[in-house]
Amino acid sequence: MSASASGQMCGTPGPTAEQARAFQRSVALRPAADKAITERVFIPVAFHAIHDGRNGKIPRQNVDVLINNLNWGFRNTPFSFFLYKFDSTKNKAWYGSCPFLSKNEAAMKKKLAVDTRYVLNLYSCQPAPGMGGYSTFPPTPELGVLAPPNGDKRQGVVLHPGVVPGGVWNGSSWPYGLPAVHEVGHYLGAFHTFETIFNPGQLACADPGDFVSDTPSQGFPHHACPAQIDSCPALPGSDDVRNFMNYTDSDLCMDHFSPGQVEWMISAVEDATPTLLR
Repeated sequence: MSASASGQMCGTPGPTAEQARAFQRSVALRPAADKAITERVFIPVAFHAIHDGRNGKIPRQNVDVLINNLNWGFRNTPFSFFLYKFDSTKNKAWYGSCPFLSKNEAAMKKKLAVDTRYVLNLYSCQPAPGMGGYSTFPPTPELGVLAPPNGDKRQGVVLHPGVVPGGVWNGSSWPYGLPAVHEVGHYLGAFHTFETIFNPGQLACADPGDFVSDTPSQGFPHHACPAQIDSCPALPGSDDVRNFMNYTDSDLCMDHFSPGQVEWMISAVEDATPTLLR
């Protein structure tokens, strides 16, 4: 979600075409879960604030606000979150540059990660110029490095400190920190509402998109908050602009997951990260 074309809220990379085809085959062959989650799932969160001594310091109370609003974002799902651990680390290199699959990311996570089988690890550092955050997907062999094995220290979510409550990123304030909901959506298995990597020829406005039937086909991400727009007019439904897995320009323009997305995340957790259900 970005305030302008100069910024991209989510840097979670899409799979390669080969990974996408393997993932599609896997999804088609994977049996339905024997039992859907019927009770609340309480997921502990370890928040790792990285700073350079002057920049990037995040007060504990701001992280408390983030966790509270993460729970608001997932209010219509079985998932709840609580702060299990908070730490602050001075490391100028990690703070200044922690992009996906970089040496800094690997070193940071190797040093700080709390048991990723059971704990959601959130890191605040600068992922890349103009980027608000990124996440790994649930452990899925077909997606390779995008979805590390269960227990791998690479699992987790990275957030620019500017999208944590109290911060400023890409020229806008993010008082509620809702980009975290978007990234945790990826962590639990949700794809972008405008996903095309799985489509034949990676064409927009085609199936399977995000594999969720109740999110209308969407031809492109939104970097503003239009009241209504239909980027795939030949297909049913207007774009679900306010969906957490879209891109929009502020905390005030995202407020829900669709029921289908919730079902997808439940299945992904049951299938790929059952340790979170302990």
